[in-house]
Amino acid sequence: MADPLADPEHALALSYAPPARRAALHALWGIDERFGAIVAGTSEAAIGEMRLLWWREALEREAGAAPAEPLLREIDALVKPLGIGGEEIGAMVEGWHALLHAPLGRADIKRFARERGGRLFALSARLLGGDDAEVARAGEGWALVDLA
Repeated sequence: MADPLADPEHALALSYAPPARRAALHALWGIDERFGAIVAGTSEAAIGEMRLLWWREALEREAGAAPAEPLLREIDALVKPLGIGGEEIGAMVEGWHALLHAPLGRADIKRFARERGGRLFALSARLLGGDDAEVARAGEGWALVDLA
C-alpha cells in the first residue's frame, strides 16, 4: 500500500476488512480520495475536469507497461485481477465531476451520490464477495453525508 488513507474513518473501516482484500480495498478507496483531493484543490472547473479525465483515461487504458503513478500500479496489481475493470473504477469520476460546477442542483447532488458513493460501495462489495446492488444504495447515502 503506497500511502495511508487520508480520512481516518476510511482507515478505520479498512481495518475491519478481511486481510486478503485489505490492500485491494485500500487502492480502490485511495482512488476515491485522490478524486476528492482534485475537486477540493481545484479553483477552476476546466482544470479539475482535465485532471479527472486524465485519471479516468489512465484507469481505462489497456494493460501494458506499468504506469508511473503508484496508485495506478496498485489498481493494476490488486484490484483488476479480482475482476474489477478500470472502466468501472474510472466511472466514479462522473460523481466527482458533478461537484465542479456551482451552484449544485438537485440532479448534480443525486449524480454525485450515485456515481461516487454508489459505485465505490458496489465495487467494494464485489471485492468482498457481497451484494453490490444493496450496498450501492447505502453508498449513495454515505456520499451525501460525506459531502455535507
